[in-house]
Amino acid sequence: MIKEISPQVSSVVQMTLDAAGKDKDPNFDLKKNLIGNLGNDIISFEKAPRGSNLAEINSAPALTLIGSPKADQLASAIKAVASLMPGDSVDIKEREFLGRKIFSLKLPPTPSPDGLKMVDKTFRFTASPVYAELATDAAFLKAHRRSGETSGKKLAETAGLSDAAQKVGGMNTGWFGYENQAETLRVLLETLKQDPNALEKLFAPNPLTAFANPAAGGIGKGAKDWLDFALFPSFDKIAKYFHFSVLAVNANADGYYLKTFSP
Repeated sequence: MIKEISPQVSSVVQMTLDAAGKDKDPNFDLKKNLIGNLGNDIISFEKAPRGSNLAEINSAPALTLIGSPKADQLASAIKAVASLMPGDSVDIKEREFLGRKIFSLKLPPTPSPDGLKMVDKTFRFTASPVYAELATDAAFLKAHRRSGETSGKKLAETAGLSDAAQKVGGMNTGWFGYENQAETLRVLLETLKQDPNALEKLFAPNPLTAFANPAAGGIGKGAKDWLDFALFPSFDKIAKYFHFSVLAVNANADGYYLKTFSP
């Protein structure tokens, strides 16, 4: 596609891809090792935040698994791509953990949810026998590495999940998602009760929020004057009204279909 748009740019991209990783391994082929080792299985999951303030909600432990027939080669290819990031010195650190190498790359700082400071994050990745594992949370990545040694409750054992999945077409449509809404709302409501300004911070980029917020030049009083979450009861008293939700995406000749269901 790039070649059709601009042969000159295509030549530069091709030279960059051909040279990537060659400084460490002359036989390394980025296209073969990266694209050639991608499987058709991607799993992404996120745990509940470790706390209830806005920063912790926005940095909940998350992990992405990319299926691969040769996950070690895929992880090495990701490392080669990461080394191409702009900057004076891209420093990718390596360490051994439970017999596997974990690679760490410090990312450029990003604004905090309240926009008052810059936050540093580190991108980490490793490989298991059939997945490349990507995360920014070191503790979560290590916990997942250890999980093969334990026998915790499986998601498939969740009461009612199998029946709910059938409402959206089953788990084999190609894209299936699950959310524990009770835990999501528990954390959110606790945060809103503790911080009256959290709602405006969460939806700060939303034009409607800015329109209603006097601090942003809007005409309203601000969300905290409209909605007083301090009046909410403890979540335990309303937890029975919240369950989980599932979604699935499938496609046919007419287009793509997204179905959601919550018991």
